[in-house]
Amino acid sequence: MTMKSLILTVVVAVVAFGGGYWFGSMGSEQAATVAYEEKVAEIAKSFPPIPATQSLIGIADAVEDSSVTFTADFAGNPMEQLVRTKKVSVLGTTKVVKTVIVDLATFTAEQRAYEKEVDRINAEHRAAILKGGEVPAPVYPSMPSQAKETEISLSDIQVGDRIEVTADHNIESETAFTAVKISLLAKASEIIQNAAPAAVPKL
Repeated sequence: MTMKSLILTVVVAVVAFGGGYWFGSMGSEQAATVAYEEKVAEIAKSFPPIPATQSLIGIADAVEDSSVTFTADFAGNPMEQLVRTKKVSVLGTTKVVKTVIVDLATFTAEQRAYEKEVDRINAEHRAAILKGGEVPAPVYPSMPSQAKETEISLSDIQVGDRIEVTADHNIESETAFTAVKISLLAKASEIIQNAAPAAVPKL
């Protein structure tokens, strides 16, 4: 074998070895990627799926004349890649309200008044039945709720406010939809105030 042939043989062997190593490495990386993706999918199945929902709670990111963009809170399967930022169209038919939780004393008084009214209606209904004749079904007042709603305008909602957005269909995976109701749950200033640590008393 001549020196030229020997050099050529060595070069071919080196190239063949390097190419085989490169392709082998690429194959190993691809196999590792596939194994990783399969493991992630397996872990994801161990979590219960996020149920279909028509309402989401989150923080307002932008408020325009006829739309609101907000970042939704999601609870449940952390392996599901759901889009959290959603843009909501607000129509003339969209109900915009502020939800306020009344104090326990007020709610308790309303609950007792409701129960008293129900007892009165039932007593009158029983008396009418004893008299005979056709007696219509009793009509009861609405049950009191600790959450009170008052109508507001969309401009009352500002960036950083906590809101609840409701649609007429499942919106968990949608990035844009029309709201039938938007509830202002807390102002940004209230959220910051509640998140602030309590002052440590001086000893």
